[in-house]
Amino acid sequence: MKCFHHNCQRQTVVDCIKPELLTDYPDFLDLERPEQLRLLPKYIEYYCLEHCQAYGYCWQCGQHQGPAIRSLLNRSGLCFQCQIRLITENDF
Repeated sequence: MKCFHHNCQRQTVVDCIKPELLTDYPDFLDLERPEQLRLLPKYIEYYCLEHCQAYGYCWQCGQHQGPAIRSLLNRSGLCFQCQIRLITENDF
């Protein structure tokens, strides 16, 4: 798999989950696993670490942060939840 960004050839990519998934299926997390796996391919985009942030995705969890919240992605490209998780797991 390679990055979906135009002309990017990087093959190390993150599974980025489009925000439409939870809009179209608000109960997605309550669905049975086979049904989740059937739906997911339509809602995943693949971006390299650099382009994740450019498109508003956290490179750690793949969740879309939205254009209004994009500034919450720190310079490393992590969303707030992943920043907290990193700090907590490493006892900084």
